[in-house]
Amino acid sequence: MADEVDKADSAIQLALDEMMYRHSARVKEEALFNALGEKVCSDCGIEIPIKRACIEGVTRCIDCQREEERYQRLYYIRSDS
Repeated sequence: MADEVDKADSAIQLALDEMMYRHSARVKEEALFNALGEKVCSDCGIEIPIKRACIEGVTRCIDCQREEERYQRLYYIRSDS
């Protein structure tokens, strides 16, 4: 009986440890997000995902950034001709 209780205690402790690890990782990620990234896209105003916003210098969501790069490619191709 004691072995079953020990196994249950171990399983609970593992679950708690994992929850604490995930929570602390999320807190660190949010702190980095607040320190480095913009929270909303400078073009469309939607919220930028935390992992993207943590990249230094990011000011656009991925869709707006793709559109900007597409525009830049078209503009530079035409201006070179």
